[in-house]
Amino acid sequence: MNILEALEQYLKLCEEAENTSVPKLDFKPKNVVICGMGGSGLVGKTAKRILENSYDKPIALVNSYDLPAFADQNTLIICVSYSGNTEETVSAFKQALDKKCNVVTISSGGTLSLESPENIAVKPGLQPRAALPLMLIPLLKMLGHEERVDFEALKKARDGAKEISRKLLGKNVIIYSSGYLSSVATGFKSQLNENAKSSAKAEELPEMNHNEISAWETPNPNSQVVLVTGNESERMKQRFQKTKEFLERVGQEIIEIRAVGCNQLTKALFVNLKGGWISHELANLKGIDSTEIKLIKELKDFLKKA
Repeated sequence: MNILEALEQYLKLCEEAENTSVPKLDFKPKNVVICGMGGSGLVGKTAKRILENSYDKPIALVNSYDLPAFADQNTLIICVSYSGNTEETVSAFKQALDKKCNVVTISSGGTLSLESPENIAVKPGLQPRAALPLMLIPLLKMLGHEERVDFEALKKARDGAKEISRKLLGKNVIIYSSGYLSSVATGFKSQLNENAKSSAKAEELPEMNHNEISAWETPNPNSQVVLVTGNESERMKQRFQKTKEFLERVGQEIIEIRAVGCNQLTKALFVNLKGGWISHELANLKGIDSTEIKLIKELKDFLKKA
């Protein structure tokens, strides 16, 4: 399934994810570690940010080969790899088995599905970066987070995508966000990288107010700023407003993507879906294939032979 087909079926994927069976945890973990890379890694980042104010156990992320030293038989290890064969995640998975951790995997096949004591099987045939809802919704459900998707809100995600993509063409995109939306804002950066083959970076408030804000004392003419908002406290709204004033003072145009939905899960999925549409439209403007990722494949082929 190519990127366009996945975007067109996004709501259906959400529905399938809500109906996915998940294991019932028969123990109470002391801590949780979520492992994953790339589009699969975004699952853990988003889940951690959504759960940080409600889940009462520490959650750590592993976006590399090795588990943290504290992982033991009281740790729940969740290994997320859409293909089931991601090199770094398989390495962490095997370490988890050796350390006798409690292990659950999320994959569509591969090594994880074959060797895992408990695998949540998801629909195969997608690009990992297009499969966020298939993996995120079951993970949250397994950890007791039962928000339902607001499908009416997601239907609005495509609105304005083509117009926004025109403003991003030829620009270095800088994305500012806060709170749990920062994970999917980082995902939007990756969608621009992979789908549109465009340079982008993502920063989070309030941290950027302590460093990067100084870069806006002078104009950055080849940049396009995108604000991802929709979850701010009153204090964070004040920070965003003042940051916008600083940017406008040097003539910087600002695009705002405001997440809509009745809960955190839907707002995160809204940003993910809108980012997918924007990056796909930008790829079309550049005359390139939004699905193909030649350099990533070349690197993986090299590493297999190295």
